Amino acid sequence: MATTLAAMEAYFAGRERCRVVLEVGTHSPWLSRQLQAWGHEVIVANPSAMYTKGHQRRHHDHMDAEFRGRQGRADPKLLRPMQHRGAQAQQDLAWLRARDQLVGVRTKLINHVRGGVKPQGGRIGRHSADAFARLAAPEIPCFCRVRLTQRAFS
Repeated sequence: MATTLAAMEAYFAGRERCRVVLEVGTHSPWLSRQLQAWGHEVIVANPSAMYTKGHQRRHHDHMDAEFRGRQGRADPKLLRPMQHRGAQAQQDLAWLRARDQLVGVRTKLINHVRGGVKPQGGRIGRHSADAFARLAAPEIPCFCRVRLTQRAFS
């Protein structure tokens, strides 16, 4: 079954209440919330906690699904169920991670400019990231000067 809202709705929205076992993954947060909204009981299995430590296992999707289904019917605690963060908390975390990525890219660009002028004998003073483009541009030796705009580092 495709993990799209339309496919899930076509299959689950009109069904009687049932227990659905999901393996934790990319789609499990929104899917578990949606299934619960349709009235189903949802168990999100934690595969890293289900199997013993050091136990090397090969993934067989069909066998894993059957195992999770049997465990969900017999003893759900063996699936080591877990709870996802709420929707707002996940959205907040996504914003924080996006900001972290942007700050990291800005830092790498500044370090690239600093490293690029050193082999040519240049040196750029200490400047805040916000002011780097404006204050560092005049310090770049003319023989390795590139067009820096304040927008490139803002």
